[in-house]
Amino acid sequence: MLAFKQHRVSPKSYIVIKSHMKHALPLIAVFASSAIMAQPTLTSANVGPALGEMELSHFTQYVAAGPATANFSFNVGPLTLMGANIDTVMAASTTPYASTFPNATLALIEGIGFSYYSYTSVDAAAVKYWGKAIASNDFYSNSDPEITLQLPCSMGTNWTDDFSGTGLSSGESYSRTGSVTGHYNGYGTLILPFGTFNNVARIEVDEEYTDVYNGLTYHDTTMVVSYVIPGHTIFSSSTFIAPGNGGSPQTTTSSTVIDPSSVVGIDELSSAANGLH
Repeated sequence: MLAFKQHRVSPKSYIVIKSHMKHALPLIAVFASSAIMAQPTLTSANVGPALGEMELSHFTQYVAAGPATANFSFNVGPLTLMGANIDTVMAASTTPYASTFPNATLALIEGIGFSYYSYTSVDAAAVKYWGKAIASNDFYSNSDPEITLQLPCSMGTNWTDDFSGTGLSSGESYSRTGSVTGHYNGYGTLILPFGTFNNVARIEVDEEYTDVYNGLTYHDTTMVVSYVIPGHTIFSSSTFIAPGNGGSPQTTTSSTVIDPSSVVGIDELSSAANGLH
């Protein structure tokens, strides 16, 4: 369930909803045979996790994204695992806020004890982000969806897209317009605390968006780099910049890593499982 979970719901506080800034961008997957492929290719046939799938991830200290290049070797093995989070995939139609996101087909439920719902859809040309909700009076919904992954996608693929929508923040309305630029700009080997993974795709997504709330205008930027294997983002590095108190920019950074033991099939993709680490 690859979601770079994104977009805080409430514009007025400009506090990231989840401290680790896992963005709800594309549900990405690569061919199951990627272990023998130098450059994993993403298509509509291999994106999107199974319904009901659950995934455990850990927050870590922030680590800047590794190099955007072919055949990289990126070592984040020494990371210290901190707080945990559970993500669950459901059909969008079965969630409490389905009527607000009629074009979405998948919902990613994030959180332990308190849930955030991120809504997406997948077609032959793209993964589209429709918005996010935490309550009936606290949500954001795209009328023009955000393309978070162009399909098919392989090394060197780049895309741009405009998006817009409206929402409620504690019951008060706001609007959003923005643009996104994405890049498949690397593949190689990633060393995690759990093992070594080969043929990992590097996907970078950069956003700029503007919220208008109570007559005030706020401009935010985000950058999320995700490292992807079949069906999962196994490591991500995020930066979020928003206006702080008094208008001074406030930067939030975060990193997360997946626990492979929580998802069937991931451990087998690690060379460490075969004593090769």
